[in-house]
Amino acid sequence: MHRARAGQRREALDALRELTERVRADGRAEAAMWTAAEAGLRVLPTPARALVRALLEADGDPPPRGFLALARALEAVGAAADAVPVLRRATLRREDGARAHLADHARAEGWLASARGDRDEALARLREARALYGGDA
Repeated sequence: MHRARAGQRREALDALRELTERVRADGRAEAAMWTAAEAGLRVLPTPARALVRALLEADGDPPPRGFLALARALEAVGAAADAVPVLRRATLRREDGARAHLADHARAEGWLASARGDRDEALARLREARALYGGDA
């Protein structure tokens, strides 16, 4: 059974890498590619994140479940930095809850920057959060 799982994992890794190369070569995102990337995050997060980055640079279909769902999946595997451009895309597409989620993220990043002593970054992120919240933060 362990060999079968290792074989399946290898096949999934090869498939994610192949899709990433194809997207970079063709410049075209397809719905099934987004689905593969999101599913891959749970099993092979590093190559799945590479596929997400390639898909963000490509033209074509959006993720079937939306950009916000993809951003949440990225955050769930500890890829908050990769989630930010996805959240921005969700916000641009006016997906329900995306703006508030991006604002929450910016606010959290602002306080983390403050704790690190990075005043300029903290102010930038907190101002971004305030703007996203509509000036109510």
